[in-house]
Amino acid sequence: MGLSANAVSGEPTRMFSLEQGATAEQGSISIDLYDSVRNNQQIRTGIWGGEAVISQRGIGYKQVIIPDLAVYGQVAIDTADDADSHFFVGSSYTLMPSDNFAITGNIELGNTGVDNDVELGLGAGAYFTLPNAGKLNKIKLGGEFLFSTADNTGVGIQLGVRWLPRDNITVDLLIYNDDVSKTTDGALQTPAGIRATLSF
Repeated sequence: MGLSANAVSGEPTRMFSLEQGATAEQGSISIDLYDSVRNNQQIRTGIWGGEAVISQRGIGYKQVIIPDLAVYGQVAIDTADDADSHFFVGSSYTLMPSDNFAITGNIELGNTGVDNDVELGLGAGAYFTLPNAGKLNKIKLGGEFLFSTADNTGVGIQLGVRWLPRDNITVDLLIYNDDVSKTTDGALQTPAGIRATLSF
């Protein structure tokens, strides 16, 4: 199940890097078993009418405020010496012109904790679901454009495939991963990033 009129998703509500304008089904849980796409494994659960997110980078919450438009935020607090706390807030809108095509836009404001400056992040993505995938179940082709004003970042592009071999298993495979942090070299690779998520 993908996005629907009630803005609830049965697969993870994050694509490669961008949040989608939907939240997880109430009571559901998704766990990243492995993530080299952003090296930020997450647990997401549908709770309190929205979605709670626990990751290696903080704790957050996401809520749909009108159909297909979600707002979210995350905070990380670390009082250890030489450690950085941070926060960010954002919104995501997902539009589905057809059953097989979706476009998403993200905007985020936050503080990485390094220099206390408030940074702006923008993202846009487009995703096409292959019809008649047959025994392969569900396959989405996608591309994302990312931009950040944070220091030592720039414009990023991610191209890849989301495969749902079973309804509760999601595999994201990137063939091109040039993220805004420039920790990847942006070359075509097989794969350039992989994420495996189990939902139940």
